[in-house]
Amino acid sequence: LAILKDGPAYSRAMDLKGEKMVSRDYRPESTLSQSLHGCELLLAEARRVGSPLFGTAVYSQVAQAAVAMGLGDLDPAALLEALLTMGGAPRRG
Repeated sequence: LAILKDGPAYSRAMDLKGEKMVSRDYRPESTLSQSLHGCELLLAEARRVGSPLFGTAVYSQVAQAAVAMGLGDLDPAALLEALLTMGGAPRRG
């Protein structure tokens, strides 16, 4: 995480959720379901004005999978568990 934060891939999300992901602490500050709902509102508005939001669309797809895996009541950092599971890693957290 420290290396990523110090490089060109840095984003504020690393400050907000990075430590939670590293420690696999998914106690909710908000929930993945809430995050997905907000994301879907953004995508609907983007479609209305004809503006593609590629990264948001990918986030939505992964978040939908995570909610389907039963992670919706956890912190959005639990998106990591969905990605790990999709990649074949054993699920924890």
